[in-house]
Amino acid sequence: MKIKRNFYILSAILVLLLLSLLACSTQSYPQGAGLENKTWLLQSYGETGNLTAVIHGTEITVTFDSVQGQVYGSAGANTYSGSYRVSDNKLSISGLTWTEMYRLDPPGVMEQEAEYLRIFKTAESFQMKNGTLQINSGKQVLIYTEKTNGTLRGNVTIGPITPVERPGEKPTVPPEAYEARKIMVYDKNRDKLIAQVDIDSNGYYEVGLKAGIYTVDINHIGMDRSSDVPKEIEIGAGKTIELNIDIDTGIR
Repeated sequence: MKIKRNFYILSAILVLLLLSLLACSTQSYPQGAGLENKTWLLQSYGETGNLTAVIHGTEITVTFDSVQGQVYGSAGANTYSGSYRVSDNKLSISGLTWTEMYRLDPPGVMEQEAEYLRIFKTAESFQMKNGTLQINSGKQVLIYTEKTNGTLRGNVTIGPITPVERPGEKPTVPPEAYEARKIMVYDKNRDKLIAQVDIDSNGYYEVGLKAGIYTVDINHIGMDRSSDVPKEIEIGAGKTIELNIDIDTGIR
């Protein structure tokens, strides 16, 4: 009789454990845990399996403020804000408004912004995995990563390209000239190289860096020099530092 009673007790305990595990698996995000009080940076958007990457040189962010119950961020050209509610992994947005600035560059930024806001304001749920946030609206999704780093970016000009340049004329910089140059990011005391950053064929560069103080320089090809670097910069989490660099090749 005692053995039978122990069997029933053990069975009851196993059932309770199973129910507990099932409950945990279906309530992954109680009251928005992990979603709120962080800045998220959009990486891609659109229909699952056919996502569109965010246009290079634009930034779309979102922050869910649990204290105020407000959501806000940048849509690329304009800032937006509204209210939100979460229940488990369900998400709803209401009262969304945004500013009405117009931006021409880069091409497509306004269309991207309109599509982002259309999907965002009809959000239905969210899920997170490995530091990635996915907001779902029907078949449309928004994919973010947490914006814990800051960004260093800017434009690089190179010249002269030829020994003789006529006044008022500026020869086109060949892609290989940009390809050969690098932006060098060191720690504050220049004891350690943190990043070597490529410059694209239009002279643009961008790199994500942890919050901290850095020294920025170029790799000094030939007689290259610049009055813009070396330069000490301070990167803050979620902040962007613009540093444009004019490289004098020394060609005369």
